[in-house]
Amino acid sequence: MKWQGELVSGAYIKETNQFDMQQIKHFQTNSILSEDQLIHLNEYLEKHRNDTSHVLTINEQMLVPLNRMDVHKILEDFTAIRNFINQSKDAHGM
Repeated sequence: MKWQGELVSGAYIKETNQFDMQQIKHFQTNSILSEDQLIHLNEYLEKHRNDTSHVLTINEQMLVPLNRMDVHKILEDFTAIRNFINQSKDAHGM
């Protein structure tokens, strides 16, 4: 099931309960995130949401620079993704 946010896009893989992050900002990727990974990344960004800048590493090789506004938008996207996943699980009786 496809999902499009402001800075993050991808697809929910219901069989494995994972999110395939296909794009973050303008960077193309194919990063599979478990629900736990999504939660941990969200918690980290939440704790540091007011820092002026971050660098997110994707697949241990791609550096994605994030400013404060990017972090806020990604947090909104992650919240929406988690809601999307929960709704998908509820719809499929998981």
